[in-house]
Amino acid sequence: MRENSIGERGSVFFFILLGIALFVALGFAVTSMTRSPSGQMKNGSSNEAMMLALTDIQAVVVSHRSAIQMMVANGITAKQLSGYVPTYYPVTSSCVEDRCKIYHISGGGLSWYNFAKFYPNLADKVNTGGPYWAWYAYKGTTQKDLVYLVYVTKNFCNFINKQLGVTTDIDSLPGVTMGFFSMQSTQPSTSTTAHNAALTTGQAPYLANQSEGCVRRAAVPSAYFYVSFLYAN
Repeated sequence: MRENSIGERGSVFFFILLGIALFVALGFAVTSMTRSPSGQMKNGSSNEAMMLALTDIQAVVVSHRSAIQMMVANGITAKQLSGYVPTYYPVTSSCVEDRCKIYHISGGGLSWYNFAKFYPNLADKVNTGGPYWAWYAYKGTTQKDLVYLVYVTKNFCNFINKQLGVTTDIDSLPGVTMGFFSMQSTQPSTSTTAHNAALTTGQAPYLANQSEGCVRRAAVPSAYFYVSFLYAN
């Protein structure tokens, strides 16, 4: 009788532990579902997917700003900053040391974010996303500043601008002719003329006083890109 009682208590204890384990597993699964977007959402182009994508890009931009500020504080000049990423983004700067690389543990400590990999239906290129030199009047400098650029689809471009209060279709807005330059051997020199035709004050006045937005290339009317300010040179 006593042996049966001990056995029953053991069985009850086992089922209690099993119940707790199942409850924890269920809670983890529910939490994962609420915090991690489904593949269907990331592969889609709904407003929910676009908001998620924009939030991701903005988070990447913030991490780049912090990394660049840290590198500059550690003695790396703007001209030495390197956006080198083997295979995907093979450009570097006048400084080839690891400490100059944004995407290296000894430098900025970041990992390159390929937007097209995570949001193929919202990207306009297979490999897109990275820092470029560009005249961006947000900070009013007369030299090319660092911006973060991502090629996107027209629908996503309109969605981005709508969040800024710009409701006009991007194709009805003037295209930009200014160039974006990869982080190569030397930073482009000062040019007051080019700065006067800068993205936010001249060619895209609808983004004036905005640190981010979406524009269309005049030379390639079907090319749209998200651009965000990173560092004033």
